[in-house]
Amino acid sequence: MDEVSIGELASLPEGQPTLRKGGDRRFVCVRRGDAVDVLDDRCPHEGYPLSQGDAQDGVLTCHWHNWKFETATGACLFGGEAVRRFPCRVDGGEVLVDLRVDVAKERRRLRASLAAAQREGSAGAAMREALRLEALEGDLTGAFEAVAQDAAARARYGFDHGLALLADVIGAVDDGRLRPHDGFAAGSGWVAEPMVLFPERRVPAPRAGEPSEVVDALDADRREDAEAIARHLVRAGRWGELRDALLGWLARDLTDYGHGLIYLTKADELTARFDDAAEAIVGALVHALSWATIDSALPGWKATHEGTRTAPVGGESSVDDAYLAAVLESERAAVTACLERLHAGASPIALLEQSARAAAIRLSRFDDAWQLRADAPVTVLDVSHALTFAEAALAASDALPAGSPLPARFAVQSAGFVGQLAAADGPTVAPILGGSLDEALATRDLGLALGALDGLDAGELHARLMPFCSEHAFVRPIFAAHAIKTAEAARRLELRRPDHARDHRAAILTLVVPRRPERVFHRTATVAARFLEDGRPPPGLY
Repeated sequence: MDEVSIGELASLPEGQPTLRKGGDRRFVCVRRGDAVDVLDDRCPHEGYPLSQGDAQDGVLTCHWHNWKFETATGACLFGGEAVRRFPCRVDGGEVLVDLRVDVAKERRRLRASLAAAQREGSAGAAMREALRLEALEGDLTGAFEAVAQDAAARARYGFDHGLALLADVIGAVDDGRLRPHDGFAAGSGWVAEPMVLFPERRVPAPRAGEPSEVVDALDADRREDAEAIARHLVRAGRWGELRDALLGWLARDLTDYGHGLIYLTKADELTARFDDAAEAIVGALVHALSWATIDSALPGWKATHEGTRTAPVGGESSVDDAYLAAVLESERAAVTACLERLHAGASPIALLEQSARAAAIRLSRFDDAWQLRADAPVTVLDVSHALTFAEAALAASDALPAGSPLPARFAVQSAGFVGQLAAADGPTVAPILGGSLDEALATRDLGLALGALDGLDAGELHARLMPFCSEHAFVRPIFAAHAIKTAEAARRLELRRPDHARDHRAAILTLVVPRRPERVFHRTATVAARFLEDGRPPPGLY
């Protein structure tokens, strides 16, 4: 049934909201002479009847929460989502309402409204629009894409933690570790909070160029050129070529505390899902890389910097047990051991897997005293980067052709990164047997959590951990983002190397189970005051 009758035009009072029913729908009608504005009677906020509101000068006001809607368009002038407006016509004095949905137009409307909700930080409005998109399209793919596209457009310095988190949340929804609606609420909420009221970032118009020119522009700090060419390449279907060029650039040095490579792998996952948002995502990635700190080119990273440049391709042989201890010893010991084994024909993939294991061990040894020191702005997040970087390096290396020099360079970077963080080590927590993981999570008891590991398989553990990470582990978005990303990295590494499972499990539990300070205002004040007093940097991990 494309049209329904809602009665005679003459029966509608001029300018007053009036309830009419047609089929199984309720409409609010506002007559304007010989024309009628027909809208859904349910307020899109909480469903209260708009027909019980007021209409004045083309604006319909809901009596419950004062939301205001333009009757000619359904647009929300105060509140949140727009209300659906139905086309209608008058035939022989009878008002006929058209129920047909222009799917493409409705999709655009809902996506725009969802993006507006994200900008306002309105979690409820974003979720409702996501559910409307799901009803229109059959699943939440379009809603997730709208969040990704909006985040890529507004992130001030380009691709960031929120977009990386979103890729992992979507993966957890796909495999059932998060319920779809819960996953969307968590993902969209964590993405939105740090960017509330951010405007869209000004972006350059795409222009023709080659992947090598993007790299040249990054080297020269010509960020607009880099992004403009990158956007052109995506439009031309050449993201794969650009991705490979960016991998080569990232293989020169450890970048942005590992974030450069981490973000590239997450951007690759998102562009594979979202065609419409691919250009915005890659543009945001390249913009982020254009601001990146080249960590291993800084003082204190000499071994990693030089080792990355001299690393041989390696071979296919396995890695001896002594390598793990060397990686955990120091940056120089780690890089020296990595280069020695590459020269002896060790597999760069095997070296990366051992570095990932060492990163997990380092994270599980994190000394909480760092987070309690008033003079040292160090948190457990600093150490978690080494684990997520190692997993990203493995993911990137898996896709490279045999004989590529990049995996060996990533192996050196990963080893040096883990070794550099040796100062983070403290006493480990002893497992407490006899409890359950659910009890441990409820009480935030790391000992109980470690003691419960042996009774769980990988599927059970991570099915419980991802909801905990997304909703309960932390309050601040940056902490939640690291919890989700590290949990996903640990899961992938465990599936890759089941023999390393306990180390990766202990690492993620060490990060997320204890209650950790997320805002330490006394430390902020102390670090700033001491710097102004003596001009020296605060103590760090290296």
